[in-house]
Amino acid sequence: MLRYIRVKWPSAFKKQAPVDEQMPQSFAHWWVYSRLSGGVPFEYPTIEYWSSTSLDWQDSRTGADIIAMFKTWLDLLFIDITSFEDEHHREGVPHLYNIDGQAHIYYVKNAKQKRASRRLTVKYIVQQGMGIFQERGFTEGLEWWTGECKLIKSL
Repeated sequence: MLRYIRVKWPSAFKKQAPVDEQMPQSFAHWWVYSRLSGGVPFEYPTIEYWSSTSLDWQDSRTGADIIAMFKTWLDLLFIDITSFEDEHHREGVPHLYNIDGQAHIYYVKNAKQKRASRRLTVKYIVQQGMGIFQERGFTEGLEWWTGECKLIKSL
């Protein structure tokens, strides 16, 4: 649907849909999600996936709060990567774990599971942040996120 709209009405991606207390989104993305939901309130999959983690982390679950959580995690990882050469999981620093084929981020030690490297954790968090902006069609936000992540991705 979005490809068709991009060809027929590219201006729909430049217009912002009205959203109360949420991150901006393109009119085209809002319209497609509204149509597909059949009038039932809809959730964006990436935001929905991270909302419970955000609720645990900072007692909030909006898209902007999830991005703030990701940004904080990237800052913690930046400090950890630049301060320590080892891959030990220090308490409070997020790490990517693969549990039953699913990716999970833990910021407390989980000795029972094998963790990924800090750089893979960074890559995963950056991708998840990009997914939030992309599923909402928020191009300015995606540009900002890409710029914010440039330094940490270079390590």
